[in-house]
Amino acid sequence: MAEPTYEDYLWTAGRGEFSSFCLTYYPGRRVTNIVPELPIIEEYGVIDYNEIVDLTYVQYEEWDPANQLVGLIDHGNAAIMLEANGFAGSDPRIAAPLSVNGQQVVSYHYSDGNVSNSLSEFSDGRMIRHMYPEDRVDDAWADTAERLASLISMMIKVGFDELTRPTEYPAKHRHNRAATFALMERLTGIVVEPSVFDLARYTAVRVHLAS
Repeated sequence: MAEPTYEDYLWTAGRGEFSSFCLTYYPGRRVTNIVPELPIIEEYGVIDYNEIVDLTYVQYEEWDPANQLVGLIDHGNAAIMLEANGFAGSDPRIAAPLSVNGQQVVSYHYSDGNVSNSLSEFSDGRMIRHMYPEDRVDDAWADTAERLASLISMMIKVGFDELTRPTEYPAKHRHNRAATFALMERLTGIVVEPSVFDLARYTAVRVHLAS
C-alpha cells in the first residue's frame, strides 16, 4: 500500500465536489450490492454531479435533513458514495448496517458553511474510529488502544498539524482537509485522483434517515 500525505490531495481544494460534501468509501463492495441495503425513498437513475447538485438544492427551502440525496460509483475494487451538502454516508443509521460482517466503511463529512467536519470508520456494525480534522491529533478516538495508536500514527504521517483551532492558520498548516483524504487512503487502500470524478456518472437515490 502506498503511503500518501496531504500533498497528494491538495488538488481537492479546487474541486466543486469538495466544498460542502460527504465522501464515503466501501472497500471490496460494488454499487449493485450497496443500493439494495439503503433505505431508498426515491430513485433518479444514473446522472452526473451537476445533476446531483441541482436535485440537492432545487427544493432547498423544503429541505428535510431526514431525506438525503446520494450518488454512488464503482471505482476499482470499491464503491464510493458522494453527497453535495449531505451527511448520510457518515450517519450511523446508514454506515453501521453497511459495515456488518467485517465490512469497512470510511466516511468524511465536511461543511464549508460552518466548518463542521469529521471522519468516521465503521466495522462490524459499529463505529471503531473517529476524528475531527480541525482538532488536535490527540483528540482522536477509537474503540481500542491499538486502533487509537494506529490512527494517531497515520494522522501524523499524512501531515496533520497538532494545533488546536487557531484563529488563523499559518500557511503551512492549511492542509488538514487534504490530509483527511490521505488518511482515508491509508485506512482503505482506495486511491482517488481528479480523473475519478471528472466524468463520473452516479447512481443517484434519496435515502431516509429514520428517527
